[in-house]
Amino acid sequence: METFRAGAPILIQPSHLYAVRSGAVKSVWNDAVHQSSIIDLCFPGQLFALESLIEFEPSHREFKASMSMTSVCSVACNIKGKSRASKELCGRVSAALATRLLPTYQLTHVIQSGSQVRVAYYMMKVMHADATCNSPGHRILPNIPRADIADYLRLRVETVSRVFSTFRKQGWIRGQVHRIDVVDPEAIKAVAGQLGEAGP
Repeated sequence: METFRAGAPILIQPSHLYAVRSGAVKSVWNDAVHQSSIIDLCFPGQLFALESLIEFEPSHREFKASMSMTSVCSVACNIKGKSRASKELCGRVSAALATRLLPTYQLTHVIQSGSQVRVAYYMMKVMHADATCNSPGHRILPNIPRADIADYLRLRVETVSRVFSTFRKQGWIRGQVHRIDVVDPEAIKAVAGQLGEAGP
């Protein structure tokens, strides 16, 4: 297991299986003109960099810690060298890879929606993956930097902060920047359900 500070790159070795143990890992795409964008966020218990299992390493993609004290576990897993008896393992890895690819494609649809829908979508994604139960019906969101949230949703940092303020005034969340308590997940889910609709 390795622990990384926020923003630190995570070196991916071929034929290894990687999982987030704590914190968050961001998947960053660097385009041909050296502009980078976050295309996915992974949370504790989730696998990432599954491409390494088939020894396919996109030259424009890298992984970095999004939060300080992000811990990552890895284990050597040479699928190509496995016997036919490992079909179940290959099937599970293939299913996991498909699951991890989906958010990347879904993001192209998300960023066409209004800012409130985008932020609500992000919150639902995080609550589904990593949120901690504080009390019945409440969820504490992990402390992802606003800059990373804005980058992922293709919004300005100020816009993300403004949306959180709006949700706070509605009584759906409480707390400040580093500790957001979602007190009305159903309201957030309803806003996220407007995915694809134009909005502010």
